[in-house]
Amino acid sequence: RRTLVPTQHLIIKLQTTHANTDSKQHFLSPLTLVYMSDVLDHISTIVEDMETLAEDARDLIDLVFNTIAHHNNTSMQMLAVVSTIFLPITFLAGVFGMNFDQFFPEIHWQYGYIYFWGLCSAITVVFMAMMKRWGMFSA
Repeated sequence: RRTLVPTQHLIIKLQTTHANTDSKQHFLSPLTLVYMSDVLDHISTIVEDMETLAEDARDLIDLVFNTIAHHNNTSMQMLAVVSTIFLPITFLAGVFGMNFDQFFPEIHWQYGYIYFWGLCSAITVVFMAMMKRWGMFSA
């Protein structure tokens, strides 16, 4: 393109200069003028084709970047789902791991271990059901 556009301008300048000169001072033959018009048409077609190809290349680059961004968004959505599920369970593990006997009598309760895992399972099921209903597992 950097070569063809100046050539295109040069041919246009030669044609306009030839058209503006006196008929006795014409420096180009009629056959050369026909040839130059043909070359100008070819150069114009090639420049237009190159601009179309450059625009198509830019569109393809945008498509690649958008595809990568969509993949990243899908990955981030899955990480958010996993974090949302495990956040309350982590909180419960932290609370039950503090060993405050007077505040948490269920720590020494006979069914305390089963109670903890039942609560974690119930929270997980509820969160997963809510997320499925909201369509977060579609990724």
